[in-house]
Parts: sequence; C-alpha cells; structure tokens
Amino acid sequence: MCAAERAPTCAAVTMGHIAGLLLRLGLAVIATLALVLVWRPSVLRAQSPQDSAVGKPAATAAVRPHTVKPGETLWSLAARYYGDGHQWPDLARRNGIAITGTPLLRVGMQLTVPVRPAIRGTMAAEVSAIRAPATRVVAPDTSLADRLPPASPILSDRAVRRTGLVQQEDQLQARDTSDALTVFHRDLPDAAEAERRTRAVLRPNTPTPRQAEFDAAPWIVPEASLAHTGRIIARVGSPVSNGNAYPQRAIKTDQVEIEAARNQRYKVGDVLVAVVATTTFADGQRLLLPTGVIAVVKAEPGAPALGLVRRQSGRIEQGQMLVPALADRGAWVTTQKLATPDVSTTVKWLDDHEVLPTLQSFLVLAAGAAQGLKAGDEVALYRAAAKGTAEHVTATVRVVRVERDHAAAIITRQYDTDVTVGMVARRYAKVP
Repeated sequence: MCAAERAPTCAAVTMGHIAGLLLRLGLAVIATLALVLVWRPSVLRAQSPQDSAVGKPAATAAVRPHTVKPGETLWSLAARYYGDGHQWPDLARRNGIAITGTPLLRVGMQLTVPVRPAIRGTMAAEVSAIRAPATRVVAPDTSLADRLPPASPILSDRAVRRTGLVQQEDQLQARDTSDALTVFHRDLPDAAEAERRTRAVLRPNTPTPRQAEFDAAPWIVPEASLAHTGRIIARVGSPVSNGNAYPQRAIKTDQVEIEAARNQRYKVGDVLVAVVATTTFADGQRLLLPTGVIAVVKAEPGAPALGLVRRQSGRIEQGQMLVPALADRGAWVTTQKLATPDVSTTVKWLDDHEVLPTLQSFLVLAAGAAQGLKAGDEVALYRAAAKGTAEHVTATVRVVRVERDHAAAIITRQYDTDVTVGMVARRYAKVP
C-alpha cells in the first residue's frame, strides 16, 4: 500500500494568505493611482465665513472712502461698488448705518467702499436705478423740490435702447430666403351646406316694411275734410318772402311756424304730416302725398306754434297742408305663401311724377280691408303678353297701408319695365 500524503503545515498556510493579501493591496494601490490620474481633482482653498458670503467682499479686500453726493442712495452705491443693489444692507453695516426703518444718507457723509467694484454687467447700474428702495439723500438746507427723488434715467430718456426689429424693411431684410409662405387650404362646402351657413348668418328676407315706407305711403281722404287742415307759415330763420319769391323750404331738423285750422289749437307733442293733395281721385275723394312728419315743440296763445321736422319723404314747403298723423305701422310678421292666389283686384293709381315706375315706387290697389287685405301682404302684378296668351308676372308689391276700399303698396321686385294703371293684381302671400 502507498502511504497517504501528509496534511499541509500551519507555516505553509500562513505564507499563502499573506501573498494573496499583498497581491490585493497592490491592485488597490494601482487602481487608486489610475483614478487620481484620470479625474485630477482640484484643491480648494479654505475660506473664512465672511469671505464665503454671497456678494460680500473678503476681509482683506482693499477699500477706500466715498463722499456721499446728492441723489445717491444705499441701493445705487451697492450696485456701483458691489455689483448688486441687493447688497445695500452689507454696505450699511460696514459703515454703521442702521438698516431698520428708513435709512437716510446725508450729503458729505464718508463711507467705506471697495476699491474695485464687481459690476456684473453693463446695465447693472441702470437696472439698479429702477429697483432702488425708498432711501434717498436728504440735505439739511435743500428745498422741497430738491427733496423729491430723481427720475429714473431709463424711464425719463426718450431714446430708450430697443431690442428687436422695429422697421418693416428690417424685418423683410432679416427674413431667411429659404422661408416659404404658408398657404391655408380648406374644402369648399357643397351647395346645401353653403346655403345652410348663409341662412345661419344672414337675416331672413322677410317683408318687414320700414317706418319710412309707412311715412311716404299715400292715402285717400274725403275732399270735404281738407277744409279743416292747418298749414306751414314759414321756415324759422328764413327771410320774409313776398309774393314773387319762391316758397320757403324746410329740411329735417328745421323748425317751422305752423298755423292750426279755425277754432283749433295745437299743443306740444302733437304729430302732424305735411301733405300735398292731388287732383280728385274719385267722386268726393282726394289722394294725399305725404312729404314729412312734424312734431309740435312750442305752442303759446296769440302766436304761431313751432314745429320740428322729424322725418322727411319729399319737399316740405311754405303753404303746405298739415293733417294729423296716423298711427305708426304695427307689428310686421313673416308672410305665408298661398297655394292659389286670391283677392283679385287692379292697380288704381300710379304717381304721375314717375315716368317709369320701378322699385320703391308707390301705387294704390283697388282693394282694401273690406276685401281682406292687410299690411304686409304681398301681391303680384300680371300682364298678358299677347291676346290669348298666358299671363306672366310683371312685378310684386308689398302692402304698406290699408284703408277700407283701397291699399297703398310699394314695388319690391320687378321683372318687366311696364307697370301701368289697370294691371291685374292678385295676392300670393299673406300675413297670418
């Protein structure tokens, strides 16, 4: 049999561990040296607590005296010598000035300030002037005007430095040649969508007559009633006219002298209409053409009343008749088209002064409230092209004023130039 190997001695084990430890220590030293060579740490000098304060100069920094001048403050001096106006408490403590309350400097006071100011930028002093606190120098012998704080150099100077492109030429020259204009594109809606959007924005085309149409619409009165009308005497401020002169005329906002009929008197607030009577419209009837609305503003016994021209629709002349105004137009609503035209009538009257009646011309229909017409109804005028041919629409009119047997209407649409007396008229839309 072979003899077994002997176990290692203690000395052999100890020497192996020591060699391993030395190897690890050597590797650690090499790694440390490598880190030192790579990172190269900086060595900082130890600082005193006073030197480490933000914005405060070191104790060994050179200083010099400063004599306070008019207009200087602790803030402006700190911005000048420390580079920051917020360091004014340090400047005050250095010179034994209390920082509580309202610290005041006096002209001629000696201060200790650094020799070399640490200005942070070229605009530090100007910016510090804007942010200066309520500390100022007060001289014992200064007047009240001199005690006021000085104006800021930036705010008071009109030639302020401006940043950016101000002129349009500079903006165009500074544009990059590679810049491309942005083009906005959107799809156009179809016809139905376009109509829907248009109706949502625009007001509906409803037959709502204006007040001026009502004021200018003619009406018919019994001829006997004209014997009890007033008249316009003269326009206030016009020279007295003799028999050979043209009658005086008035316009809107003019005042006129008016005279009431016999045994009648006007009172303040009465509303009158200046009218021109046409020739006989029918047996015992006259058609009146209104030219303006006049309101009585002054009425005294023994003197002509004064009237103010409020609205005008024609010539307002000396000697014209005055009749009481009718009620203003009522509420107008949307008309409803009829399936079949009704209320057949004819054109009874057209203005003789109109050579060719057209849009906005007035006419009188030979039908009124007795036949069912109402203000706001729409009537079509028909004419036959030739004998035996079908009728075609020449124009459409809207009823403005209704009487018992007649109605005044205004032309709103026209499809032919020939509008004459005697044309057939039928209502095709009526108000509810």
